[in-house]
Amino acid sequence: MEPLTFRAGDTVEWTKKLPEFHATDYTLKYKLIGANGISPEIVATADGIDYDITIDAEDSDLAAGTYTLTGWVEDGEGFYKTVFNGSVDIEPNLREATEAVDTREFWQKYLDALQAMLLNRASVMQHTMTVPGAGSRMVQYLSPSEIYAEIAKATAKLEEIENDNRVANGQSRKQIKIQFNPTH
Repeated sequence: MEPLTFRAGDTVEWTKKLPEFHATDYTLKYKLIGANGISPEIVATADGIDYDITIDAEDSDLAAGTYTLTGWVEDGEGFYKTVFNGSVDIEPNLREATEAVDTREFWQKYLDALQAMLLNRASVMQHTMTVPGAGSRMVQYLSPSEIYAEIAKATAKLEEIENDNRVANGQSRKQIKIQFNPTH
């Protein structure tokens, strides 16, 4: 299965099964395309009728950001068929960082900006953050009640990300337990 996220500069490997396009008859290729860069073509190797894909560390060392990973098969005679098209988040290469890198999730940055707004301590950058899903509306134009609603949304998103990370690392989802104490 194709990766959903990986760190720039890491070697990335996966296997792809395509029952209608056996590796004995077709070549499988991928490419990463994004606003921050484009990878060279990634050519899979045949493993029987399946495909083994490796993105070398050098080819994965793209600028951090969201990319489209597109994959296709070709037969060498002019036949091309897209078999995958999806979004991949590439995290910054921390091993080779030469300056400070803000590695916080977007939703953490957004939550921090909202909280700073409530405390009247927001930086210019925090004031001008764009509200997700609101076109070009900036945080600085939110009313206090809208800020509280956005804080709830950002907190829920961060909890969702934390649970996804826990599952990806083999841990169980964080569960919230509620206890009711009846009063007499």
